[in-house]
Amino acid sequence: MKVFEALRKTEEMFKNNGVVDYKSDARFLMQYFLGCNSTEYILRQKDEVSESFFELVQKRISGIPVQYITESAEFMGLEFYVNENVLIPRQDTEILVERALDFLKDKKNPVVYDICTGSGCIAVSVSKMAKVKVAAVDISEKALSIAKINAERNMADVAFVADDILNTKIDFSGADLILSNPPYIRTKEIEKLDVTVKCAEPFIALDGGEDGLVFYRKISKIAFDSLNNGGAVMFETGFDQGADLTEILEAQGFKDVEIIKDYSGNDRVAVGIK
Repeated sequence: MKVFEALRKTEEMFKNNGVVDYKSDARFLMQYFLGCNSTEYILRQKDEVSESFFELVQKRISGIPVQYITESAEFMGLEFYVNENVLIPRQDTEILVERALDFLKDKKNPVVYDICTGSGCIAVSVSKMAKVKVAAVDISEKALSIAKINAERNMADVAFVADDILNTKIDFSGADLILSNPPYIRTKEIEKLDVTVKCAEPFIALDGGEDGLVFYRKISKIAFDSLNNGGAVMFETGFDQGADLTEILEAQGFKDVEIIKDYSGNDRVAVGIK
């Protein structure tokens, strides 16, 4: 079977099995299987495809995200290694990075932390694009090992620390910017998530406690106690958590609290200035 025929068959299989992004996932898998980029892929439409390609197709149909199958995800134009030990970087999180880059553009030698770093996509992107050193924190040694790979591959200046932020032993004093995309899904809501999330991505990176706000409260206090005057804390938030984050940040003492919407008009980033 030739590439264009296999692609058409894969799209149909994905569509019939409820894969939402069936066209893009089919093409992404095919490029991975062929070991080529998008330009080379166009020139290889008449290459023969072996049955082993459809083993990958079946993995996607079973609920495994295409990024875990290929062990690759794009974020901020950079390539990141991912597996089941970290959340898959998502486009919405780029809004947090873009806001951080804007904040840092006039800062000299800022002290920056990324808490709950996971794959390291935030820390690596900010470090590389703002040309600053970032300290990245996570409770998971497995996640940190992946984040270290991503820092090396993208030649970013990131230091990694294993720590339980809810019982932290780190001294964050003197920070200029604290970033975090923490677990923020309400525990009871996790079971309702898409199968590619609740069954494939790490539970520890999803569960934000009964109300989804446990990490926000803790990190907000750490940030206010540690940031230099004029420093900022920036969070990714759930689509309906903007009001909660505003209340948490203002109660902690932050000024100029800002909630930034994502491309769908949902709450996505919360910013507080000390």
